[in-house]
Amino acid sequence: MRRLKRFIIKEWPVFSLILVGIVVRIYIFRHMRPGIHTDSVTFFFLNELDMVRTPGYPFFIEFLLSINDLIPVTTDYVRLICFGQLFFLGVLNSLLLYRIAYLLTRKRIFSLLMGIFYNFNYFIIGFEFQLLTETLSITLLFTVIVLYLQFFKGKKSLALFAGILMVLLIYARPSFLLLGIFLPILTFFGFYPKEKKRSFLKKLAPLWILFIAVNIIGAGGWALRNKIKFDYFGISSLMPYQLRYYTNPLFKKYKPSGNEKVDRVAEIYTEEFEKGKYSSATVYNFHLRLRKEMGFTDAEIAGLFGKVNFKLIKDYPLDYLKQVPASVLSYYRQYSPYWTGGNAQRFLNNRAIIPGMFRSFFLFYKQLFTNLYFLAVLMIAAPLILFFLVHKNRLAFHGWFIIVAVIHYNCFVSTLTTIAGINNLRYRAPVEPLILLVFYAAIYYSGERIWRILKPKAVDGKS
Repeated sequence: MRRLKRFIIKEWPVFSLILVGIVVRIYIFRHMRPGIHTDSVTFFFLNELDMVRTPGYPFFIEFLLSINDLIPVTTDYVRLICFGQLFFLGVLNSLLLYRIAYLLTRKRIFSLLMGIFYNFNYFIIGFEFQLLTETLSITLLFTVIVLYLQFFKGKKSLALFAGILMVLLIYARPSFLLLGIFLPILTFFGFYPKEKKRSFLKKLAPLWILFIAVNIIGAGGWALRNKIKFDYFGISSLMPYQLRYYTNPLFKKYKPSGNEKVDRVAEIYTEEFEKGKYSSATVYNFHLRLRKEMGFTDAEIAGLFGKVNFKLIKDYPLDYLKQVPASVLSYYRQYSPYWTGGNAQRFLNNRAIIPGMFRSFFLFYKQLFTNLYFLAVLMIAAPLILFFLVHKNRLAFHGWFIIVAVIHYNCFVSTLTTIAGINNLRYRAPVEPLILLVFYAAIYYSGERIWRILKPKAVDGKS
């Protein structure tokens, strides 16, 4: 009993966060309406996934439905999935953010506040009652970060579990495909130049090799499955269709490649784009014509369409690159309840205590992201201040370096592959809590530094 009491006293922030998370989500679950979008239905059938979809989110859905099969609770599977996201993933995410903050700062109160603030970020919590991959992506990304930040302990088990979870993250969100290789490179350049001992590489190299190997095996396994089943070697065939948002204006300038199939695909897409422009009918009719007129399979269409898009980018790099800044701005300068549908009215215009907290944070974050001056503070000034204030602590500097790099990795991949407007809100979601963590940490460390400077003067003044 005494041990349990000591444990509760020692881990009071964790229990406090769990309590806050559950109370908030009880209110949400009673008032929310599950959101189902066009993408949602494609995640329900794990055994029937095509080469576009990856199995991460379907695994999670299958897990929840399997438990419900063993212990029958409800036939309302949509609410069941949302329940699992809210009370399992959502609460876990706030705990993981607390853990990340604590690993970086060793400050319990600050870390606890970060966990609590997570629970009142309506834009992020809004995805917990959507049948979309965002909430699971946050869970997996945060868990990988927690494990990776502890690689310096030298335990191979950490690298193994981090690698497995990194693969699951790739399965949930293919845009993180290269992050597993990116992280060790960041550590080498961000930490190694300050570490003169050879033991640094001797200690970390085996963990990096194991971590990367698990990544390659996991991602390669799914790519091989697509090759065997669809004759398409890759994690997902979505990229060519995302790139078309950039290349659509370039098709009218297409130069023949000499490859008859590639040129025919470009010709048919150009014709369909002229008719349907940016509507979904353009891609549908494009596919239909290639199947009927050329006899191409979905895998062949995706492969050839990818070649067409990359050819256009190679032929007109400046036309492509000049669109990227607008995509980056769209990625950051949006803050709306768009993805939460009709639930926004219930939470942001309600005078009850919990909706009031959601509304306050929502309005504050909206100013941070949509006001250009505040955005400059959020994305440029805050990280630079933070790096300056922690640069003498190598482990802390490395940790924050990793966090900021993950933020920019997500932006880099998202904005170079598509300029998809409102979808940029979704693409930013997994790293938004990390963006805000850096912002709050910069304020915290700045306040702490100012207090240290002023404190001796205050003491002298009293004496």
